[in-house]
Amino acid sequence: MSSLYGAADEQENIKILNRAIELGCTLWDTADMYGFGGNENPLSKVLKEHRNEAFICTKFAFLQENGEIKVSDKPEYVRQACENSLKRLGIDYY
Repeated sequence: MSSLYGAADEQENIKILNRAIELGCTLWDTADMYGFGGNENPLSKVLKEHRNEAFICTKFAFLQENGEIKVSDKPEYVRQACENSLKRLGIDYY
């Protein structure tokens, strides 16, 4: 859904996500690394109307520090990554 593989069309992504819900595709996997968090923006717009119909999974571990991408499993990073993702998704639980 992000522009990692080419130009992203948010309206088209929202249509796809709504259709996925209609078809019963309710396990949505995301990560803060996808579009550097931008992948979660179209998800948030669809979740406003379909929150109880989707189960959200998210991944984290990669962070950018001093221009380098690093891996972190520090508890404070894990907590912050989850909070940031919840905020971007516009939800309060996964």
